[in-house]
Amino acid sequence: MRLWRKTLIGILFIFSGCTYHGSLKNDFYKPDSSINVLPIKAYMVWDTKLDSVKYIAKNIYITHDAEISTSPGLKFAFISAMREVFEDIRLNSFIDNTAMKDFDVLLLPKFELRGAAVYIQIVAKDAKTDELIDKYEASGNIPHNIPTLATVLSVINVIPCALLCSPVIEPAINNIVGEQLQVDFESRITETLKFIVIDMKNDRNLKRKISK
Repeated sequence: MRLWRKTLIGILFIFSGCTYHGSLKNDFYKPDSSINVLPIKAYMVWDTKLDSVKYIAKNIYITHDAEISTSPGLKFAFISAMREVFEDIRLNSFIDNTAMKDFDVLLLPKFELRGAAVYIQIVAKDAKTDELIDKYEASGNIPHNIPTLATVLSVINVIPCALLCSPVIEPAINNIVGEQLQVDFESRITETLKFIVIDMKNDRNLKRKISK
């Protein structure tokens, strides 16, 4: 096969694009075990629709895309974060009024992807009266950091290889930038949850549940 034909194949391979498929790690959220928790029992209702949330990013590097599933890592992250706040946390997919009699606070979490931003909200209610205690929310942009290795491989593919190595190099670049985006995504979720943890622990409205 002539060189120009091989180069053309390489160009077509690049512009056909690659998609990285990944999912959040189950233990990406690292709770701080040294934090003193509040002597409050919390009952958290997890909407199963949250298990289908995916972060889809287009053209994160040249023609490379990424699709990152959040289940079940996101749910585990919420549980770990709330364990930094409450002495006891129970998770269920629906409100069980009988079970909630043994708990102080009802938690209703919300998670949204707004473009390249993470939005988290947790509504806290009195588990016995359904009275709203407060809403805790935080958000932040998901960074798209491109590893140096991906740039180096791109240069190698263009200059010495004249795009002839595209079938090998481009999938490698795809994995590198995709894995980095997943790390950045996990980091943003962690930072957003940490902000809410601090906000909840400092909230007097929530602390007054202790005396009841």
